[in-house]
Amino acid sequence: EKVDKLLSLNQPKGKKAEAKRYPTKQEMIDLSASEAMDLLPYEVTDLPSVDSLVVQFPHTHGFVSALTMSYKVIPAMRKMAIEKGGPGIYPAVISTCRKDEEMCTLYAPLVQTKDFF
Repeated sequence: EKVDKLLSLNQPKGKKAEAKRYPTKQEMIDLSASEAMDLLPYEVTDLPSVDSLVVQFPHTHGFVSALTMSYKVIPAMRKMAIEKGGPGIYPAVISTCRKDEEMCTLYAPLVQTKDFF
């Protein structure tokens, strides 16, 4: 049931520039998270260049780093984006991680936030 819910959340939206395929239910159970992620289709787009909060976060790609990023770093960035961005902001946090550098860079746009959804 949980796997079905996860698969339904990843249905395509908009144009897919890099379409692969959706993992089967059995693959979602059998594969590691990184192997399953490699199968998922994703969308490539150019994001607008806008004023943003930027944070670099050391990330080992382990369990503790993932929890810290999900429960501490991202919520704090969303809160700060709301405070700094003013009324009508839709806080989004975009991240990119470099495994070789063990570092993630997170961006929270302060203007034109709807363009990031």
